[in-house]
Amino acid sequence: MYTQYETVIYSILSTIVSIACISGNLLVLVAFILDRGVRTSNNYFIISLAFTDILIGLISINFFMLYLMLGYWPLGNIVCECWMAMDFTLCFISQVTVFMITIDRYLSVTHALRYRNWRTDNKLKVMLAISWILPTALWTTVIFGWYHFTDDERPPPTACNVPFTHFTLFNTLLTVGYFWIPLVFITSLYIRIYNVAVRLQRKVMTAEMGLAELMMMAGTTMSTIGLGVKTAHSPDPPEKLKTESQCVNITQINLSKIGNLRKYSGSGSTSGRQTTVQTECLSRRCTGNEIQRNEE
Repeated sequence: MYTQYETVIYSILSTIVSIACISGNLLVLVAFILDRGVRTSNNYFIISLAFTDILIGLISINFFMLYLMLGYWPLGNIVCECWMAMDFTLCFISQVTVFMITIDRYLSVTHALRYRNWRTDNKLKVMLAISWILPTALWTTVIFGWYHFTDDERPPPTACNVPFTHFTLFNTLLTVGYFWIPLVFITSLYIRIYNVAVRLQRKVMTAEMGLAELMMMAGTTMSTIGLGVKTAHSPDPPEKLKTESQCVNITQINLSKIGNLRKYSGSGSTSGRQTTVQTECLSRRCTGNEIQRNEE
C-alpha cells in the first residue's frame, strides 16, 4: 500500500499522462480524417498506433488510477480480468505496431523498389489485422485461462493482481520476449537505417559535387571558345559589359536607320550592308567606333 502523499503524487502523474496520451493521439486521428495528404496507406501503422494509445489512456491508466486512489479493487473479478486482458493486449499491440513500423521503414530504405511493389493496401491491412489478432488471442487466453490451467487460487473480489507474478519462468520468458528481444531488434534496424541513409547522402553529395565541377568546366570551355556561356566563376569584366551595351544601343539606332532608308529610298543594298555590319558587331562584340567606321 502507498502512503497518502504517494497516492496523491501518483494520481496527479497518472492524470497528466492520461490526458497527454489521449489528446495527442486524438490530434493524429483528426489530422488523418481531415487531411487527404496524410490519408495514405503509408500511415496505416501510425493510425493503428494512435488508436491503441488512446485506448491505453482511456482504459489502462484510468482503471489503474482508480485502483491506486481507493486502495482496493471495487469492481469484482470479472471486470478485473477484462481490464488486465485489455491492458496487456493493448500494450502488446502497441509494441508490435512499433515493430512493424520499424520493419516497414527498414525495407523501404534498403529494398525500396521491390518492397514498394510488394506492399499493397491489402497486405498492409492483413499485417494490421495480425498485429491486433495475435496479441488479443494470446493475452485473453493467458488472463482468463490462467486459473483454469493452473492450481492457483483466484484472489478475492477486492484485489486485482496479475495472476502470474509469482511464476518465475513465465515472467522471465515474458520479460525477454516482450521487452528485450524487440528492443534489441528495433535498435539494430534503426542503426542499419541510419547507416544506409548516411551512405546514400554521401553518394548524393558526391554526385552533386561532380555535376557542379562538370558544369563549371563546361562553362569555362564554352566561354573560352567564344560561345558566351558564363559561370559563377567567370564574370564578365566591366570593359566587356560596356562594349556589349554600346553595341546593343548602336544596333537599335541602325535598325531605325534601315527602316528610314527602306521608307524613303527603297534601297535594299544599304539595308543589307548595315545588317551585315551589325551582325559582325554582335559576333565580335565591337565598340560603337568600329560600327561607325564600318558604315563609312
